[in-house]
Amino acid sequence: MKKKSICIRPAKTDDCRDVFVIISDPVVRQATFKQRTISWDEHQRWFQAALKNPDRLLFIIVGNGNTLGMLRFDIQKKYADVSIVLNKATRGHGYGPQSLQLGCDAIYQLTEISNYRAYVRTGNISSYKAFAKAGFVHKGSTTIEGAEAGIFVYTIADSTTNAV
Repeated sequence: MKKKSICIRPAKTDDCRDVFVIISDPVVRQATFKQRTISWDEHQRWFQAALKNPDRLLFIIVGNGNTLGMLRFDIQKKYADVSIVLNKATRGHGYGPQSLQLGCDAIYQLTEISNYRAYVRTGNISSYKAFAKAGFVHKGSTTIEGAEAGIFVYTIADSTTNAV
């Protein structure tokens, strides 16, 4: 995979509007498990609560000084659930896999958690490909919010803990 010039950084309050624009995109809403429209007020409450939650870590994906997307990690005892969303202009350019790798590495450095799990709505081919290119392995399917989803797992290789 050709490396793009991107980085990730912890999200801050000032990122709320950029993330709202990204998640409000109809393509993004269609790929989520809760497909309804989210109001600005609801998003602000969620975003502020997420920033304060020690078990939820948000990272902003940055390239050339621009917000490209967001990574979310929900920390469990032995693993972290991961979610990624990219803005419209950056989809399909290889930023997803690299961002996922950067994010998992960052979480490992912060928490020593080496096991990651993602749920991808069936039919979201772009996300299926991004997780696979990032080293996640498809491990079956489940139902979330009434929708079928693929389960993807990833383990950082130099860890001595068990896989998810």
